[in-house]
Amino acid sequence: MKMHNVFKTHRKIEVDNCISLGDTLPQSSFIEFPTYKLKSAELLWVNKSLVESYGLNPDDRKVSECILANYSYVAKGYCDKKYIFTSDSKPFLADRYGSRHEVCNSGSARCGLNGQFQIKGIGVNPLLADNMKETHTNGKLFTDEAILEAIWERLRA
Repeated sequence: MKMHNVFKTHRKIEVDNCISLGDTLPQSSFIEFPTYKLKSAELLWVNKSLVESYGLNPDDRKVSECILANYSYVAKGYCDKKYIFTSDSKPFLADRYGSRHEVCNSGSARCGLNGQFQIKGIGVNPLLADNMKETHTNGKLFTDEAILEAIWERLRA
């Protein structure tokens, strides 16, 4: 598979260009929200075995560049406007997963899906409930939490 196809995000999300949309879950399971391109983002880690599963070389710097070009988007209010390109916007989808553990939210309140991958920590999306603790309302995923999730995912694999 070509790198461009693996990591591509879209300005218009449709059933044929977004994993899970209409295939695994019906369109009613998602709500679209706008995101904006970060002016400066860095990629701290790449799951090399996942990249290799697409027939790509994870050490090729073009992989990192392609990921950053397509997935360095955040929801409105994530940061001060001086850190984003307000003219570069793409829609992402929030999923209504219906967890009984996060009963306050209507779904993934800090995630966004576009193309083949989901961003966790994209900022607050429309599914955040009003009655959440303040520490859970910024929509961010801090580095220590991201590291723990990556370790957990690798242990489960």
